[in-house]
Amino acid sequence: MSDPAEGSPPDLVVHSVTVSDTTLSRGDTFTVSAVTKNQGGTEAPGTTIVYRRSTNFLITTFDPPIGNDTVLDLDPGESETDSTSVTVDWGINSNWIGACVELVPGEPNADNNCSAGIRVSITN
Repeated sequence: MSDPAEGSPPDLVVHSVTVSDTTLSRGDTFTVSAVTKNQGGTEAPGTTIVYRRSTNFLITTFDPPIGNDTVLDLDPGESETDSTSVTVDWGINSNWIGACVELVPGEPNADNNCSAGIRVSITN
């Protein structure tokens, strides 16, 4: 993988998402973590990462938020891991958990700002 092109705009991506438990019951609390990377060529100012749940593996900004955290300024090529605790307050069945980092000024591509989802099972 090559280094970011010097001077290109910031480009934030969510590289990975992890959850502390993939089998949960309503009322359980779990931790969701995500790695955000600036793969652009200039500093990305601080922003927010929003953790979301979905009915499928495709996480989008239209999926309901379940928590958030602050992403600090990221230099080109720099990554940051953030996490939050979430209490299950939604229905049973399978859900997918992921994250989307909010667009920063100058970022030309928002299509890569969300992660894929991790499947979790919610039981009664």
